[in-house]
Amino acid sequence: LAAYFEDLGGSVHTDYEVKRLDDLPPARAYVFDTSPTALARIAGFGGHYANYRYGPGVFKIDYALDGPVPWTAPEARAAGTVQIGADSGEIGAALRAASREGRAPDAPFLITVQPGVADPTRAPAGKHVFWAYGHVPNGWTGDLTDAMERQLERYAPGFRDRVLARATAGPPELAARNANYVGGDIASGAVSGLQLLLRPRLSLFPYATPHPAVFICSSATPPGPGVHGMSGHNAAKAVWRRLRQA
Repeated sequence: LAAYFEDLGGSVHTDYEVKRLDDLPPARAYVFDTSPTALARIAGFGGHYANYRYGPGVFKIDYALDGPVPWTAPEARAAGTVQIGADSGEIGAALRAASREGRAPDAPFLITVQPGVADPTRAPAGKHVFWAYGHVPNGWTGDLTDAMERQLERYAPGFRDRVLARATAGPPELAARNANYVGGDIASGAVSGLQLLLRPRLSLFPYATPHPAVFICSSATPPGPGVHGMSGHNAAKAVWRRLRQA
C-alpha cells in the first residue's frame, strides 16, 4: 500500500509526532486517523469532542515461546487468530465486568494471535511469537497476567511451560505509547448506545470537523472498529466531495 501511494506521488514520513497543525505542510485537506481527543489537541478544537465516550481498555501480553501454543483443538493450531471464551455467557460476563462494572474479569475473553502460523520467519527456527489481550476497565492499573494465563491453560495445557519471555502492557502503558489509546481503549471510543453509529458526535457529516480542511477517518467514525477500512473509505469520499465543492 505504501509503495502504491508513493507511485501516485505521495510520500510517507514516520517517527515524527504532530503536535499541532502548524507542524504539517500546507494542504487542501488534512485527514487524521486519530482519536477525537488527540485531534482536538492537535487542531485546537477545545471541547468539541468533550461528550465523546471511551470504552474499556485492554491488557496485552507479548510472548516469546519455545514452541507452538499447545492448543487441544487442532483447528486452533492452524489459525492465525484464536479467540478464547467458554461460551456466550462467560464472554458476556467478562465484557460487562470491564465496560460496566469497573472491574477486571475473573475469566477474561481473550483475542490471541500466533503470526508464525502464516509466517515462520517471525521467530527463530523452532521458536514462536505469540500475543494476547483481554478487556479491562478504562485506565485500569492492575495486572491481568495470571487470569489471562489461566484462560490459556484451559485450552492449551502446558502453555506456561513454553514461555521464554513475556512483556506486559496495561492501559497506562498502551496510552503512553499511543496517544490514540485513551485509557487503553484500542477501539478509539465506546461502541454502545447512540455512539454505536453516531460517532464521534451527532452530525450528518461525521468525518468533518470545525476546521474546513481537517477531517477525521479513524474508527471513531462510522461504521466504527472492526469494519476495517470503511471509516477511511467513507472519509476519503467526504474529503473528495468537499474539495469538489471548493
